[in-house]
Amino acid sequence: MTTGHARRIQGTQVEMIETGLDLLVFAASANMSYLTGVPFDRQREGAAPELPALFIPARGRPILALDEATVASAHASWPEQIVVIGVRTAAEALKRAGRALEGQVCQIGTGGELAEPLRAALAAAFPAAGCCSAQSILAGMRRVKDANEIAALRKAAAVADAVMAAVVPRIKEGVTQLDLERELVLQGTQCGAEAVSFPPAALFTAANSEVSDDPFTYPKEKGLVAGTTIAFDFGFVVDGYCSDFGRSFHLGPAPAGVKNACKALHEAVCGLVAMMKPGALTCGELFPAIERLLDAAGFGDYLRARLKDGTLGHQIGLEVHEDPWLKPGSPVPLERGMVMAIEPKLWHAGQYYLRVEDIVLIGHDKAEFLTTFDRGLFEV
Repeated sequence: MTTGHARRIQGTQVEMIETGLDLLVFAASANMSYLTGVPFDRQREGAAPELPALFIPARGRPILALDEATVASAHASWPEQIVVIGVRTAAEALKRAGRALEGQVCQIGTGGELAEPLRAALAAAFPAAGCCSAQSILAGMRRVKDANEIAALRKAAAVADAVMAAVVPRIKEGVTQLDLERELVLQGTQCGAEAVSFPPAALFTAANSEVSDDPFTYPKEKGLVAGTTIAFDFGFVVDGYCSDFGRSFHLGPAPAGVKNACKALHEAVCGLVAMMKPGALTCGELFPAIERLLDAAGFGDYLRARLKDGTLGHQIGLEVHEDPWLKPGSPVPLERGMVMAIEPKLWHAGQYYLRVEDIVLIGHDKAEFLTTFDRGLFEV
């Protein structure tokens, strides 16, 4: 556990004391990884696993319960701030943790989804304790990234840029959306990514196609033809942190209206980011700000066509989608150290679908693009 993880646990214990929690329990999740560095399974579906489990008392040393097969290798990397135990079940973990915490636990907080065996073990170990959800207890801490997190996010952003550069030459007549999506994964692996942040997308929208409520009616198996826009949406995990990135291209010479739309979208993103300083705006004010910029350029209706609820993006970190979301009504002010994915789209039904997505860091007195792929490249 690094000094950073120890500091996070100490901050969590301060928050627990202030909110009246005696014990905080986490299963394998981004929250546990944030506090301990233990990796979590991003592909997991369904209920949380029984182990690992993290038990943080309001005072004293946290207990990390791992299965016996992994505890030996983990032990060497964990200093005195945390107790690591090897067990077979959650019940065994709580039996041992319960002895250490006996008489101290009246109120338990759960920091996310818990598997039923872990819930049952908690009830058996602390039958008189109350239990409540404490999923938001790390929200403020995770919202602002520290120097190590920012360094990892820079690397993830650089991989996204490199993958986009490698994939652009593959955008040729006859290639399918599936072909390009597979190429994204391949290039990410070659660039050192640990995993994809989410399934990648390369979305085709042909000019003069049938007007539909769905912008993505182009068959996945059909080859690319001239006069089509290609909207990419992908991201990769590097050092445990995610990227989320998007660019749009046009196969062959683009009509003036389409070129102007893409140019206006990039200019609006740059104009918005220039406004993003600590305390200058709230997350809820970002969509109205870019909306005004695109209204002035004549493309506001196409922005609203796709983003009907005004959601412009999200925070990003250990998880690709983190709170707070960038949507009207969010009162959260921009703070130094916040990292967010800004993803406006312009949709002209039956003509084009354009998306630009960048990762942006709020710095000391201005915002910085972490993704820097060429904004002038559109026609391929």
